[in-house]
Amino acid sequence: MKTYLALGDSMSIDAYTGIAGGGSVARFGAMLGPTWRVVDRTFDGCLMGEVDVTPPNTTTALVTMTIGGNDLLGHLERYLESGDPSELDDTVVRAFVDEHRALLHSLRAAHPTAHLVIANIYRPDLPLPPEVTRVLDAINAHIAANTAAIKASLADVHGALSGQESAALTQQIEPNLVGAGLIAEAFAAAAPMFAKP
Repeated sequence: MKTYLALGDSMSIDAYTGIAGGGSVARFGAMLGPTWRVVDRTFDGCLMGEVDVTPPNTTTALVTMTIGGNDLLGHLERYLESGDPSELDDTVVRAFVDEHRALLHSLRAAHPTAHLVIANIYRPDLPLPPEVTRVLDAINAHIAANTAAIKASLADVHGALSGQESAALTQQIEPNLVGAGLIAEAFAAAAPMFAKP
């Protein structure tokens, strides 16, 4: 048996899909086939500081991580309330990128031989002010750079859901069954050597 470790937030879970096994981790795990054991540490509301990168008791061959959306939302709420959007670039992006980079380096150190798949962040199903769109684009560019720096693969979840947010999300921000399927397909595209068609 090979081990697949899933880390991260509600982008990965079943809860908002309406069915058991409907989440992106469960569906991607099914694509891997019966020779894989799934260790699922994802949970709703997960923040970067709460991700447990500790290896399970077997060697991990594959890791997916969906993280950062909750952290970014917290930063955005604080700085939009302050009424000074210029702080978004100077403070929010820097703080996010530094924490994300440190997390990814910890993940690689804990799983030196695993294939790591890191997701970027999709936009919610609601209008965004231009400054927030700019910050999201900057964050995703840094996620891609941080992912490349640890020789991991990027799951382009932002691209997978782009233009389909109303069909793919519930409560404006949580992946429904359609969204979870798109995220699972993004995982598979980032790890084609493992996923079965």
